[in-house]
Amino acid sequence: MDRMPARPMARVETSTGPTDRLSPADARRVLLRLQALDGSRPRSGSAAVRRMVERLGYVQVDSINVLDRAHDRILATRLAGYRNEHLRDGLEGTRTLFEHWTHDASVIPAAWVKHWKHRFRRHRQTPRERTPGGTSGSEAIPRRRFA
Repeated sequence: MDRMPARPMARVETSTGPTDRLSPADARRVLLRLQALDGSRPRSGSAAVRRMVERLGYVQVDSINVLDRAHDRILATRLAGYRNEHLRDGLEGTRTLFEHWTHDASVIPAAWVKHWKHRFRRHRQTPRERTPGGTSGSEAIPRRRFA
């Protein structure tokens, strides 16, 4: 089975050279870089949003709107000049992104759809079919259909 592309590892530059142990400051720098929160904010656009979602793996969609919707905040903190039209173009225009249920509603790179087919099949099954032994205790849950 094909695997989703691995996230690129950050190159760790320490004052003492390559090491298998990191100082707290170096560990903090690596974690911030892997989450694209290290201050290097590329210019936003539809392609930049797609690349950022690929880098992060997914972006959770949240309809709560105090300052902005949470997924727009996630992308705006990582991409300079982000506008929600950039995300909408990836979902509705170029369709390089799709929305699906991970643990919550999320935006996922469309290039990874083949890795989600087993989830689509599973969601088409009834709760009884999904559960080993055929009992779930939740037979009243309606069936959902996904592409």
